[in-house]
Amino acid sequence: MNRARRVPTMLAALLGLVAVSQALASTHELSGTLTSAGSDSLGALLWRWSEAFGSAHPSVRFQMQALGSATAPAALLEGATDFGVMSRVMSSHEEQAFTDRYGYPPTRIKVALDAIVIFVNPDNPLTQIRIDQLDAIYSVTRRCGADRPIGFWNALSDSGGSTERSGHHAILAIGRNAASGTHEHFRIDALCNGRFRDDVVEWPGNGAVVDAVAENPDAIGYAAMAFVNGRVRTLALAATARQTANAVPDSASIEQPVSATPETVRSGQYPLARAMYVYLNHAPQRKVAELPRAFIEFILSSEGQTIVAHEGFIPLAASDLSTERARVQ
Repeated sequence: MNRARRVPTMLAALLGLVAVSQALASTHELSGTLTSAGSDSLGALLWRWSEAFGSAHPSVRFQMQALGSATAPAALLEGATDFGVMSRVMSSHEEQAFTDRYGYPPTRIKVALDAIVIFVNPDNPLTQIRIDQLDAIYSVTRRCGADRPIGFWNALSDSGGSTERSGHHAILAIGRNAASGTHEHFRIDALCNGRFRDDVVEWPGNGAVVDAVAENPDAIGYAAMAFVNGRVRTLALAATARQTANAVPDSASIEQPVSATPETVRSGQYPLARAMYVYLNHAPQRKVAELPRAFIEFILSSEGQTIVAHEGFIPLAASDLSTERARVQ
């Protein structure tokens, strides 16, 4: 081979080596420990994300606590966790406490969509319920418009089929405990920012609420959509206009009942649709550390969002994914 032919060949080989070197640099092995604290509702999903991410990066370790969304702001504030995982938005008080310490607010990343689903025992023929009725079952304040509390099933016979539980069959209201983001979201949106009754039975996990309702024909419960299974039957939910306490909603202010589906959650038609979040401490004008950034990028990747769907949550739209990715660049 003459010199004229050897030069292009050598140049091509050199360029190939550069490309390989760049590819190896971009996929170099990550290592370290990632920590998270917060939502029970997101606990299983976060575990699946960590398994898949760990398969690609076996030197990365995870330490996760899922004791409820209320634990996330404090852990993030104290620097005790990389990620605060929440099934609700941080309150203004929680954000302000963080800002007072660090001089900037925590960064919020939307990672999935979900809904709080209302359900009853399969032996209960009720098919739908209104927000004002739900409020009258669970709250002492009744800020959504009911004129009196609801304590017996026969009071709901106009909500979609007779309950066939007339007489003194009391409703057993079951829900999440106060540390839960689902509890707080339900209080704000289903109780119109009211206060729970003292006799509501509270459980620390979504699965425990589902189990309790499945075992009691007089029970009603609420939980994250991903945890609801065939042991209970979900109710369509009708929104009502937010009204002053003790004002009875008229027919014009009551919307049609809507079942929780991926379509109605994405569109916002379902009254208790919500987003799920990961919070992190990210100072403005500084890059997010490599390992946390890589994990967030994985969550927002096609593989990460496929896991979202597999775990019963709802993946983000492409436009939302682009927006959320930009927050960690």
